[in-house]
Amino acid sequence: MDYNKLKNKILFMFLLLTSFLIGVILLVQYKIEQNTIRDMITIEEEKLQKVYQYSIDNFYLMYKSLGLEILTNSEITKAVKNKDREKLLLLTNDTYKKMKKVNPFFHNMHFHTVNNISIARVHKPKQFGDDLSKIRPMIVAVNKEKKILQGVEVGKHAISFRVAFPIFHEDKHVGSLEFGVKIAYLNKLLKDKFDTNSLFIFHNKVLTSFFKHTKDDITYKTIGEISLFNYKDSYLPDNFSFGDLDKVLHNGDIYSLNDSNLYLAEINKLRNYENKPIGHIVFTIDMKKFFNKVNNYKLTIILSFVIFGVILLLMLSKWFSFFVNEVHINQKKLEELSHVDELTGLFNRRKIVELIDCEYDRSKRYKINDCIIIFDIDHFKNVNDTYGHNIGDTILKELSQLLKSTIRKTDHLGRWGGEEFIIIATETDIESCKIFTEKLRSKIENFNFTEAGQVTCSFGIAKLDIDYDYKESIHNSDLALYEAKHQGRNKVVEFNSTTLVSS
Repeated sequence: MDYNKLKNKILFMFLLLTSFLIGVILLVQYKIEQNTIRDMITIEEEKLQKVYQYSIDNFYLMYKSLGLEILTNSEITKAVKNKDREKLLLLTNDTYKKMKKVNPFFHNMHFHTVNNISIARVHKPKQFGDDLSKIRPMIVAVNKEKKILQGVEVGKHAISFRVAFPIFHEDKHVGSLEFGVKIAYLNKLLKDKFDTNSLFIFHNKVLTSFFKHTKDDITYKTIGEISLFNYKDSYLPDNFSFGDLDKVLHNGDIYSLNDSNLYLAEINKLRNYENKPIGHIVFTIDMKKFFNKVNNYKLTIILSFVIFGVILLLMLSKWFSFFVNEVHINQKKLEELSHVDELTGLFNRRKIVELIDCEYDRSKRYKINDCIIIFDIDHFKNVNDTYGHNIGDTILKELSQLLKSTIRKTDHLGRWGGEEFIIIATETDIESCKIFTEKLRSKIENFNFTEAGQVTCSFGIAKLDIDYDYKESIHNSDLALYEAKHQGRNKVVEFNSTTLVSS
């Protein structure tokens, strides 16, 4: 028997087996990486869908409250009835300026007659008297149906989120009022709070009036039958095509072109006052670094069959351990990504919503009193502008440590977004919660933060009401927080039926 030939044959068989096993291991690892990327994207997509809907609901609720408050002024409704433009401007100009100051994207405040004739544009006092019947169907519908309507509508000079109200004076319909906020408001909201780029997409057939009157300061890009707004910050390559976008809007595909690895997905439809879709809001994520990591595994798989056969045969057990460890690390990273805020180490919004849901079920079953505290840092933008974002991040970390050392072990603490935080105070009635929150407010006020010195927070608190969906309690805490801001900040405000969002 030729032992050398047998030895060589056995060695050759071992090399083939080793190469095969290593190839299988790396292929599995490659699949795990792909699944990790997909899970990360799915988490981001679900988060943004919830954030979008929550933001839009709160946006419309806030402007409805402001509009109804304005229309309780009988002098304003009488001026509309009499078409007294000068008095109407005098009565509403200060309110418009305040609303514009609170939200720079607040675009228009517009009064109309019952026949859709412009009485007064508070935002453009010199333009009035034009008939809007043919270009503003939302105004026509409000005057016809005599009820509040909301939705996205394309105007002459802007595409806006709009809320329109019928106006009554002494129980007689005398006209309508409209608020409009530019769609770029939502772009900035998603960017500031979640560092996510987004763009709006409309079919050109709904932009006819806009194309005729648009100004040079509104940037958009037309591709085939659609137009993109706010596209410059979304990593889109210059040769991005209509076909690519069509895949995104219908399939949610991963888009990849040459040196670009871009994921786009539709967050939601943009709907008009009839709840009909007229456009799309899409978010973009640059996945290049993740795809590069996956692509590197392809090369490793090929090289493992050709070069490293003998070495990998001897190192098989170590490679297997490495593989198991890599799986564990990836799973741990994915788990942390799903419920921990990277900067502060607190629970993130997704995790805290899960905890609220659990506490809600527990409160409902055992009749336990729980409370929700939502608060944020006062004038945090000024802190960032004055000291820089690094100091701002340091303050968020210091505040998080201060909060951790203050709350009870049974409470749940999370970062709600940006400079906003949330506490679920378990087994706590509203009076005890007020006392605790006031102590927390004072402790923050007296704490010496790095560089910035004194920092204050405004607090909104509400009972976790088991008679309604828990989202209602979160919303109530938000309303109370808005009221705390309105009262001058550094306040603790409890939600009640008279709590209003003020401009």
